[in-house]
Amino acid sequence: MVEIKRNKRPVLVWMNLAEDFQEDPARVPEVVRRLAGAGVTDLCPFAYPPGGRVVYQRSRLMHRARQVDLLGPLVETAHRLGVRVHYVLLPFTHLGEVSLAGLPDPVLVPYLNDQFEKKEYYCVSDPASLVRCLAVLDEVRRDYGVDGFQLDSIRDRGAVLVCQCPRCWKRVEDFYGGRVAPPEEMAGHKSFRVWYAASRKEYVTALVRAVHETAAGLGAEVNMAARSWSGGGAFAEGQDWPDWVRLGLMEMVAPMTYHPADFETFTVEVERQLRLAPAGFQNLWPAIGINPGRGSMTGAMFRRQLDWLVERGVSGLSIFQASGLSDELLAILADRTG
Repeated sequence: MVEIKRNKRPVLVWMNLAEDFQEDPARVPEVVRRLAGAGVTDLCPFAYPPGGRVVYQRSRLMHRARQVDLLGPLVETAHRLGVRVHYVLLPFTHLGEVSLAGLPDPVLVPYLNDQFEKKEYYCVSDPASLVRCLAVLDEVRRDYGVDGFQLDSIRDRGAVLVCQCPRCWKRVEDFYGGRVAPPEEMAGHKSFRVWYAASRKEYVTALVRAVHETAAGLGAEVNMAARSWSGGGAFAEGQDWPDWVRLGLMEMVAPMTYHPADFETFTVEVERQLRLAPAGFQNLWPAIGINPGRGSMTGAMFRRQLDWLVERGVSGLSIFQASGLSDELLAILADRTG
C-alpha cells in the first residue's frame, strides 16, 4: 500500500468538470487557483459527463463531435500549485457514453434505485466493465499524469433487485436447480440473499483489486468515495471498504457524510465511519456536503462541521463539491485549515 505523507491536514474537493466548465473552459485554472489558495490539497474531477460529452481531447478511446479538454488545464494548474489530482472512475455506472474505441460494451442492466427510479447500470460481473475501466485508467495516467484514481459508485447499485443479465440469471437458475424462482421467493429466501450478497462482493472486490494493481504498476494511488451508511446497505451492495483497507487495496477512503443542514446526523455518520475503519488506518477523510442540489448550507453550519472535524482529529477531510464553495465558505476554509 502506498503511504500518503502530508505536511498538513489534507482537504479534498470534488469538481464536476462536465457540468460546471463545459461552456467556459477558460475558468478551470482560475477555479483551481482559488481552491488552492483556500488550502485545498487534493482535487477529484468528474470527467464522465451524462450525455456523452468528452472533457479531454487527448483520448484515443473516446471520440465525440465536440471535445473540450478540461482535464489537461486542471492537472497542469494543480501540479504547479502542489495540488494532487485523483481522477474519478465510475466502472459500473452508465452515463450515456458511446462505445469506447476497440473495447467491448458491458451488459446494461435495468435496475430500480433506492428512489424506485428506473436506471441502467453495467453488470458488476461482466468482464467488459473491468476492461473498459482499466483502459481508461491506463490512458489517463499516461497522458495526463494524474496522481491517483478515485473509485466512485463502486458497488452493485441494483441491490433491491436481482441482476437479470444472461450471466447473472444463469447463476440464479443454477442456484435454484435450473428453474426460475419468482422475485418474492428470492426476497424471502435467506440462504439465497446471503449467497447473492457474497457474489456481489466477490465481483466488486475483484475489480477493486485489479484497479489497485494496475494503478500501482503505473505509480498511482487508489482511493474511494464510500457510502456513508456502509454499516448496512452498502455492504449488501458489495461495498466492503473496511475489508479493502485490510487487504491493502485502498490508500484513502472518503465517506460521503453529506448532511448540509443537520449537524447531529452529520456527527453520528462520521463517528460510524470512524468505528468501521480498521485499527491503524489513518486516511479516512469524512466529507462535508455543500452541493446546492442536496440542500443549502449556511456559513455557520459549514464552520461548525469543519471545526468539529478538526477537533475530532480526523487525518483529512473532503468537500462535495467545488461549485458550492462561495467566497464566504472559502474564507472560512482558509481560516480553519491554514
